[in-house]
Formats: sequence, C-alpha cells, structure tokens
Amino acid sequence: MKKLISLILALLLFSLCACSAGTQEFTPDSAAKLSEETLNEKLIGLSSEQVHEMWGQPDSFLSGISGDIYLLSKDNRMIIILYDADGFVNGYSITERQTK
Repeated sequence: MKKLISLILALLLFSLCACSAGTQEFTPDSAAKLSEETLNEKLIGLSSEQVHEMWGQPDSFLSGISGDIYLLSKDNRMIIILYDADGFVNGYSITERQTK
C-alpha cells in the first residue's frame, strides 16, 4: 500500500512539474515577440478586465477611443490595445514610442 501511495504521489509531482515547465508568463514584452496569428489568438476577444488582470493597469490610456497603452520594458516600443464598445479587445498595435 505504501508503494502504491508513493507511486501515485511521484506521478502527481511529475505531472505538475511537466505542466509548469511548458508555461511562460504572458507579458507585454513577451507578447511583442509573438507572431501576429498567435497574438490574435491570445488577445482578440478578451475583456478589458481580463487584460488588466493579466498585465496590470496600463501605463496610459487613449483619448477619444477606448484603449490602453502598455510600455515595453526591453526597448522603446509600446503595445496599444483597442477595445470595442462592449469593452472587448478588437485590435492592437505594436509601435515605437514617440519621443519629444
């Protein structure tokens, strides 16, 4: 019986390690490295609340249209997330930050 319990615990531990090894945190910096197709799959259709839970509060907001701005920490770019009238992501842009 002890061997069975040990075996079950070992299998559970192994499966937890295997699952967590393949997951990476999805951040604005990691998003900027993804293909357009992959980024579409991950962002389009998310609610603004889901984006804020995932990435935290934005660095800035758009004026006149519904959108958030997230500055990338690794370079001089930013991700602009656009929301539809219901608050769901319907577009985005990765662009250079404008400097004064």
